[in-house]
Amino acid sequence: MSKFERLGSLLKDKRIVKGMTQMELAQELGYTSPQFVSNWERGMCSPAFDTLPTIAKLLVIPKKDIIQIIVEETKRNLLAPRSHSVAIRPSAFEVRPSLKGALTLIQNSLLSVPHMG
Repeated sequence: MSKFERLGSLLKDKRIVKGMTQMELAQELGYTSPQFVSNWERGMCSPAFDTLPTIAKLLVIPKKDIIQIIVEETKRNLLAPRSHSVAIRPSAFEVRPSLKGALTLIQNSLLSVPHMG
């Protein structure tokens, strides 16, 4: 399972229901290429947090659904074992974001948009 598979699947399903192409969604978000949307939908990466409120509005996705998926994926990714090619203490060279900090950033970004339900 890729890092952002559930979020990507949700975005794809909602985009299709809205009858939008990847290019149309990309253009609504200010992108010149549909590759960004394709990467999100395939779970290769996540949209930037500051675009999530606009995506939620365009695709009519309740913000609680996005928050729930991102929190679950963040938990899974933070708790996933990491492989290291050299024998070093991971904490010495790797900074993992706190789940609480990530959740706060996501919630603040999504909840700051008054017209989203």
